[in-house]
Amino acid sequence: MHRIASRRARYGPEHVTTWLRSLAFYLEDQGNRAANSSHAPAGMSGIDITPHLLWQIGGIRLVRCIHVATSLFAASAGMAVACFILIGTPSDWARRTNLLLTGSYPMTSLIINSASVLVIFAVPIYIACRSALPWPAPSIDSRAHLALRQRTTLGALYSMRGAALFVPIGILIGGFAFGFAGGAAFSLGYGLLHALDSEQSWGSEVNLTSPRAALSREFFIKFTVAALGGAWISFAGEVANSLTVPLLPGLVYGAIAGILIGLPMMAPAWWRHCTGLIIAVFRHRLPMRLGRFLDWACEAGLLRASGATYQFRHRELQEWLQDSLPQRTPPVEDHAANRERRARLHDAVTRRYARPGGRNAVVRSPCGG
Repeated sequence: MHRIASRRARYGPEHVTTWLRSLAFYLEDQGNRAANSSHAPAGMSGIDITPHLLWQIGGIRLVRCIHVATSLFAASAGMAVACFILIGTPSDWARRTNLLLTGSYPMTSLIINSASVLVIFAVPIYIACRSALPWPAPSIDSRAHLALRQRTTLGALYSMRGAALFVPIGILIGGFAFGFAGGAAFSLGYGLLHALDSEQSWGSEVNLTSPRAALSREFFIKFTVAALGGAWISFAGEVANSLTVPLLPGLVYGAIAGILIGLPMMAPAWWRHCTGLIIAVFRHRLPMRLGRFLDWACEAGLLRASGATYQFRHRELQEWLQDSLPQRTPPVEDHAANRERRARLHDAVTRRYARPGGRNAVVRSPCGG
């Protein structure tokens, strides 16, 4: 078994020991946190190596802060791209603002543009707040085994629900042409995306081919949904004659905007996992291709897959790795011992640097003063 694993990947013994030690420390810390918390998420225990919780190895506070910052930046960039294809360049924004301020636009346009500005600022803030969740969990494709007829029915139901919502909003914003054309196109895309999307939350009892399949599956599904959603918005803008670029570049820009906005919003567990993994790699705590290493460790007999998590195959190995870790918590401070230690140090320094002459002799400084 080890020979088969060696053909796939080769790791040095010092790297394997370091990475396994990081996993052992993660389990010890996670077990203490789960024991002291009444709201511990599923998969948090002292023996389960849960892939979407491994971001803690990079540092909990640091990873969460960088996760929020990168999500805010990506969502802001995505909104900028969306505004570019639907409104225009910054010069077009300035021209429309001047027209609004001079009263050349009607009051309805002023209200619509004000609402658009609020949406532009509200969406990144909402995504940043969603990214600040303490324990995001990946979603599982609960519709993977649905038949084509069931998927079609589900998509039609969501399309009708979207039409009841988007068509009236489109009529209020841009008139009947924009409402029926753009609203219908957006509703069809809304139904298609919900037919492909997943809603079941992660749990230790889910049936997966590999413990790391939940994160990879979430990424591919949410990536597809976000890209198609952005392209559908561009197509709706083209149908409503509000797209500022040709259709083909508009579809590409729309897909980019959808990915930048949709991934941090719909896949926070994958985003945080990647953030924590990159930080852990820079701190030399985990390998970059973590999934490959975990599979190699299972084939080498160091770990084993247990449902939706990994575990050390032998508890003795985990305990040995945890015992070999350096002391991380400072010992209880003994003030009497500290005073005695400082007194002994003071006496030693005084005997070393004091001049002959009694108790009131001048003490020569160690620095030569």
